[in-house]
Amino acid sequence: MNKFKIGDKVRIISDTKGCKSDLRINDVGVIESFYYYNDKPKSAHMECDGDSESCFHDLNYIELVTPKPTPHIHHKEIIAWGNGYEIEFWNVDAWSMASTPSWRLCIKYRVKPTKTPTQIAIGGKEIELVKLKQQDLVERGIAEVLK
Repeated sequence: MNKFKIGDKVRIISDTKGCKSDLRINDVGVIESFYYYNDKPKSAHMECDGDSESCFHDLNYIELVTPKPTPHIHHKEIIAWGNGYEIEFWNVDAWSMASTPSWRLCIKYRVKPTKTPTQIAIGGKEIELVKLKQQDLVERGIAEVLK
C-alpha cells in the first residue's frame, strides 16, 4: 500500500536521480502523479519548491511533511492536572473548583493559585497584603494587626 497520495506535501530526504531542477536535500514539493512499475508506485512526479521544472523522486527518498500539531487550548492546565495540581474553572463571576475537568473549549480553566506569604484569608476571601503592611505584620504579628 502506498503511503503517499496525490496532493501530499513531501520533503526530499536523499539525493535522487531524475530531477531536472536544482534539487537539494530538504527541498519540498507537492506530488502531482506517480510513476508505476509492475503495478506498484515507484516514484512521485512533483514540482520542486515552485521551480518550473518538475521531476520524479523515488518514494524511498521522500517523506511526508507533517505540520506541527497545535497544542490543546488548555494544554498547560491539563499537564498540571495530570501532575496533581488543583484546577479551577470560571463560573459566571468567580473561580470554582473542577474536580474532574471536562476541558471544554468554551470554558476558562486555570491552575488553582497557591497562597504566597503575603496573602491571608479573611471571611473566606483572599486578600493580598500591601507591602507597607508586611513590615508591620512581622513586627507586631498578624493577630494584633487584625484586631
